[in-house]
Amino acid sequence: MRLISTFLASLVMSVSVGRAEVEIVQAFEGDGFDSWQTTGEAFGLAPVEGRTEGLSGVFLDYAGNALACSAAGGNESTGTLTSPQILLNQPYMAFLIAGGNYPGKAEVRLLVDGKIVRTATGRNSLALRKEVWDISDFKNKRAVLQVVDEEKGSWGFIALDQVVLSSHKNPVIVTRGRPGTAADASLLRVANEGSAATVAGLNFKEVADYNSAGVTSPASLSVANDGSIYVAETHRNRFGVEDDRANLYWYRDDLASKTVEDRRALHLKWTNKKPLELMTKKSEIVRRLSSEQADGTFGEASVFADKFNDLLDGIGSGVMAWDDTVYYACIPRLWMLHDAGQAGKLTERKVVESGFGVRVSLTGHDMSGFVMGYDGRIYGSIGDRGFNLTTKEGHKYDFRNRGAIFRFEPDGTQFEVVHAGVRNTKEFAFDEWGNGIGVDNNSDQGDAARIIYVIEGADSGWEMEHQAMHTFHREIGLDQRPPSRWMTERTWEKQNDVQPSFIVPPVDYIGSGPSGMTYHPGAGFLASEAKHFFVCDYRGSSPGSGVWSFKLQPHGAGFKLEEKHQLIWGIAATDVDFDWKGRMLISDYVTGWGSHEGGRVVNLTASTPMKESESATVAELIKSGFANRTSDELSALLRHADQRVRLRAQLELTRRPDALLRFTQATQSLDALERVHGIWGLGILARR
Repeated sequence: MRLISTFLASLVMSVSVGRAEVEIVQAFEGDGFDSWQTTGEAFGLAPVEGRTEGLSGVFLDYAGNALACSAAGGNESTGTLTSPQILLNQPYMAFLIAGGNYPGKAEVRLLVDGKIVRTATGRNSLALRKEVWDISDFKNKRAVLQVVDEEKGSWGFIALDQVVLSSHKNPVIVTRGRPGTAADASLLRVANEGSAATVAGLNFKEVADYNSAGVTSPASLSVANDGSIYVAETHRNRFGVEDDRANLYWYRDDLASKTVEDRRALHLKWTNKKPLELMTKKSEIVRRLSSEQADGTFGEASVFADKFNDLLDGIGSGVMAWDDTVYYACIPRLWMLHDAGQAGKLTERKVVESGFGVRVSLTGHDMSGFVMGYDGRIYGSIGDRGFNLTTKEGHKYDFRNRGAIFRFEPDGTQFEVVHAGVRNTKEFAFDEWGNGIGVDNNSDQGDAARIIYVIEGADSGWEMEHQAMHTFHREIGLDQRPPSRWMTERTWEKQNDVQPSFIVPPVDYIGSGPSGMTYHPGAGFLASEAKHFFVCDYRGSSPGSGVWSFKLQPHGAGFKLEEKHQLIWGIAATDVDFDWKGRMLISDYVTGWGSHEGGRVVNLTASTPMKESESATVAELIKSGFANRTSDELSALLRHADQRVRLRAQLELTRRPDALLRFTQATQSLDALERVHGIWGLGILARR
């Protein structure tokens, strides 16, 4: 239902009413305000999904999934939201409005030639109503729509949604309905139950937060061998990491950047508007949570690594602990942070490769999470901030205008691109058969977030220029948005006869703000969630965010979506992973798009874990390691119920002198998963 409502609100760019047409000016459905500009704090950094932390109630009767609202900081916050110039090519303008009734202080204004010609207020209501203005006197003139909040008293906020131009005096605006209807069941559950709302059989527990452990704006997390948790925190998001939408004056310079040093030159050029000292004041941090207590909370917290505050440093949004190394993603560098004794102490820093983040682009389109592959290589992703680098082995990659999935050997060598043309696939995961699945972000053009099948040599078709033509068309000299190949050629859609043949089409659609992702390990957690992927859907506030669970089934040469549901909703989830005890860990950003003093880590524990006896062995197996185990023991572990144990046993077995014999024997097993690990092991031997 969520996807259907998005289509109704955003894809139907021309709705017939008799012979009338409705042109959508702004639907407020993305992770930002497009080319609309904000002042003050009232509007936050993005549209909200019906509810925001500064508001005690829930908005009703809005369109699609989100709306613009000035209650981000409660009644006390003030600010403005201003559109770019709008060509008034129809006699009527309509929109949905709610909020306070303060003419002149909290209202929507239409300005023509700099003068206010129309206004509307919210009439002290959370139910959005349709307002229609006759603007025939200004036909073919250019105007600006401005939402103003200068009121700090009760009902001191204003909300706006679905701005349209129409030739009809009563244009149709499709809304999502009231809570309690089938179309709005998820919103009702959030309003009534909050972040503890989960599927049956799960228990919710907060294990660390800002007050107890200093957890601050967590972007991702990873579990070390001993069960401690590494948390990648962003302190630079909006405090050193910028966004083109808030700095339109440098957009052409950004579009012209070919290397990360070009981006440095951009910041040096515009230091009068964005002082460099403000961009280097804060550092990203990798925090370590250790000493788990009997109640599941963590007794100790420490800073494992910091000093990531160079002018070019981005959001530290990817972390993976693997034995004595913590792999860390913070553009422009991909880091290896060594912990020689696995005691939580940083002993050495190494750079895998540098050259990520050619463009400023949009916030969060950075390098992100990691996963160990079935082939013993580490896989990661970079958004369309792009990269331009020459690897240690001399291979040149110029991907300045698109994102990609990449991989490299655990020692930091042999970096290579696997899958190109993604927009912002924050993380992806492998199922038990080695199929890589990710979720790529939508681009605010009416497209949906897409489930993608990660295939070596594949391309998903995205280029940053698709965003330039839509969001920044005025900055590149175009008054009107030109046709978008991404949309008109239906590149973003599931397989169809119109889209380019060179792409691998998406499997299906899910969520709106995909972030961290993982896969059921095969033991522990809920049996009903077995063979499911889990992806965080972060939309700027806890009421509209959570974790999706979905299952795929083979379909031809690819997959199709078998089932999806919300696992937990009402939590600002940025990453999800499983610990060695079969519990799901979730990093909770709490709210907002910028860094702030808040954050937590929570877990979900199954009342009746799947394959409980085998799940109970995982923590000790991982903690004690695999290096001292015999080849017989390792071969037996290729049949373990937990996918992570099987993979580690396989990787250790590749280092043994009898590896060829062991893997050959495994390929003859009656156990299908053991056979697969045997094949993968032989593949690693062949590559080496």
